[in-house]
Amino acid sequence: MLHFFEIQKMLVSSLEEFLSRKIRALQNRFRLLRDSIGYPTTKFPNESAQNSESHPYPDAPQLVWNKSDTDLLELTTALYETKAIRSSSGKFNKKQLLQTFEKLFHHTVKGAGSKLTRARDRKTETSVFMEELKTAFSDYVSRKDNDLGGRRN
Repeated sequence: MLHFFEIQKMLVSSLEEFLSRKIRALQNRFRLLRDSIGYPTTKFPNESAQNSESHPYPDAPQLVWNKSDTDLLELTTALYETKAIRSSSGKFNKKQLLQTFEKLFHHTVKGAGSKLTRARDRKTETSVFMEELKTAFSDYVSRKDNDLGGRRN
C-alpha cells in the first residue's frame, strides 16, 4: 500500500513539472505573439519576480519614441546599412531591427516602406533626422570643450 502512494506522489510531481513547463512555453509563445503585433504588455503570475532576477537592468526606465516614424526609420536604416548592430543569434533583416526598436520604444510604425520612399524622394535633404543628430552631437562636443576651456583659465 505504501508503494502505491509513493508512485502516486511521483506521478503527481511529474505531472506538475510537465504542466509548469507547458504553461511557461505557452506564456513565451503568447509574449512573442503579443510583442510582434505591438499589443500592450500583460504580466503573468510571478513574472515580475522572475524578470527582476533575470533582467540585467531591472531599474531601467521604459523608453518612448518622441520623434516621427520617418525619424525612427532613418535611424534604424542607417544602423542597419552601416552594420552598427548585429544579432547575437546570427543574421537579421532591416524589418527585424525595426521591430526590435518598436518594442524598445513602445511605438509602432505603420507603412514603413512608403514612409522610407517618401524620405528618399525628398527634394532638399534626404536624411533630416541624421543631420539633426549630427548637429546635436557637434553642439554637445562644443559645449563640453567650452566647459573644459573655461575651467582651465
